[in-house]
Amino acid sequence: VISGRVHTGETPSSFVIDGLLSLLLDSEQGRELRQRFVWRLVPMLNPDGVSRGHFRRDSRGEDLNRRYWPDPDGSKQPSCAALIALAESLSPRLFAVIDCHAHATKRGCFIFGNYGNTATERADGQLLAALLAARSPAFEFEGSDFSRRKMISVPGSARVALRSYRLCDQPEDGDLTQQDMNRRAW
Repeated sequence: VISGRVHTGETPSSFVIDGLLSLLLDSEQGRELRQRFVWRLVPMLNPDGVSRGHFRRDSRGEDLNRRYWPDPDGSKQPSCAALIALAESLSPRLFAVIDCHAHATKRGCFIFGNYGNTATERADGQLLAALLAARSPAFEFEGSDFSRRKMISVPGSARVALRSYRLCDQPEDGDLTQQDMNRRAW
């Protein structure tokens, strides 16, 4: 599952998704990727905010990327609820969720990934970033963050919520607790 534009002003995510669509539809590599994986793309999670020219908020003034956890309200955050339902429908076959963003103060491309409880989980979580850094001069591995602190500080974000729902990055004992998820470490 790949999504973008939950923060409406982050237009580079639209370019990333457009480029991915071109790759998947117009190349031999894309054909191979389509044969190996089922792709679900959600190019714009916040069309109301985009149409109104907001930067981070939807038409109700909410930051949707803080509304995935716990239990988004389908009448107030329908795109968040739909993304969770999509992930649930794909579990346990769900391989990855990539939520494309842009950043106002960081350069290049980077990943905010989930924290792993073991050395193996942490290495697995950073593998995509390492591969991207090896393949693209625009990717900044050093700008990526896979820390526990980063996870606790954004409990309502899609990547943390999907892990909390046990749909992606299947947690094990000793993972972030409900108390951790409710605490915001600024």
